[in-house]
Amino acid sequence: MAQLEIDHPAHGGQLLVCVKAILHYQSVRMKTIAVSALDSFSGDNIIPIDWVKESWHSILYDDSNRRIKNRFMDRDNFELCVLNEFARRFQSGNLYVGNRTKYDQTARSIPNISRKQVAYLNLNHTRQKDLALATEDVINMYNKYELPRYWGSGSTASVDGTRFDMYEQNIMSEYHLRYASYGGIGYYLVSDKYIALFSLFIPCGVREALHLLDGILENTSDIQPKTIHGDTHAQSTFVFGLAHLLGIKLMPRIKDINSLIFFKPDGRSVYPNIDSLFSENINYALIADNYKEMLRVAVSVAEGKVSASTMIRRLGSNSIRNSLFYAFRELGRVVRTQFLLEYISEVELRESVHAATCKSGEFNQFVQWIFFNNNGMIQENLRHAQDKMIAYNHLVANLLIMHNVDAMSKAINKLKRQGFQVDAEALSSLSPYIVSQSYFLS
Repeated sequence: MAQLEIDHPAHGGQLLVCVKAILHYQSVRMKTIAVSALDSFSGDNIIPIDWVKESWHSILYDDSNRRIKNRFMDRDNFELCVLNEFARRFQSGNLYVGNRTKYDQTARSIPNISRKQVAYLNLNHTRQKDLALATEDVINMYNKYELPRYWGSGSTASVDGTRFDMYEQNIMSEYHLRYASYGGIGYYLVSDKYIALFSLFIPCGVREALHLLDGILENTSDIQPKTIHGDTHAQSTFVFGLAHLLGIKLMPRIKDINSLIFFKPDGRSVYPNIDSLFSENINYALIADNYKEMLRVAVSVAEGKVSASTMIRRLGSNSIRNSLFYAFRELGRVVRTQFLLEYISEVELRESVHAATCKSGEFNQFVQWIFFNNNGMIQENLRHAQDKMIAYNHLVANLLIMHNVDAMSKAINKLKRQGFQVDAEALSSLSPYIVSQSYFLS
């Protein structure tokens, strides 16, 4: 502890005074410590033990003197009390090891603000909801620029996740086979205009399709996509069915598409040239019998009464699977088969799907580049703090994207005033994921 730079955002000074006293008396042989002796370490004539709970009094004090300042504390029990409180506050974030990169760089950019105040604001006055609202404001401001309209209409978006390193002993940390290390997944919904509309932190073992619809429905910004692209993990027959009832068109890039089953209306139907693709039939009677319940589920999800991920997880549980789950799956088989037939027959569709998913890949690289602190590792162990780290990173990424678009727009307008012709094809080939002109600590 003597080698660490321990600091606190607020209301932690008394505990640190007690830690200083313990370190001072470490080499002194004594069984008790006078409460009055702690005054010399505080410097403000205030007894720094107001934080001690009543339950510790019978353990700490050797006498029954009513005046706290005249009492003596058992040294070993006092150390135990201080270290117990120290561990509790360190775990909650009210104490932390001083990090000159984490808070000082922000404080340097804002006049008359110290790093303690920045840390205090983060711990006590910044909620994940606040970060989401700030991100929404940035998205709406970004949408007013003309340049992003050359990149997309805002009607489509793509989803993908990127892994962040974490400590192994963490409830959210899971081993990722591809990267051969422990971590979690930052899951993002990226518009065709390059701006990220939604972010979420999930474990590596969770199927991303569970949270795909959450990102679309929780997005309340001015950019409202209705067509969603993703990879193999962003789809399932159940998700296809629920998305269809919610008015969302799911168009993923699926790996090993030739191994998927194509379904046809009934066994009597024969399709020249492509009949060999179909191997099973659709049970339309099951869909018809459960259609009203399926609509109720879709309305509940759309109105925000229950999240899509919760509903999918609940109905998809092996212990309670019923006719409603199988009806959604059957509807999803219909929708996915229609999409697969379009996908294998239209080159333009395949190109657009690949281009959209590439934007998610580019955003993942961009957001990882921004997350440079602690060598790109999420060192928080509390779930809400981990969620805030992803939300902060999402907000900073969008701010930097808007900054790049603003700078690019000014440069393009300058070229136009100088008489240069800047056509739409050239503008559509640009990207706001620029890192060469940005500085980490500016």
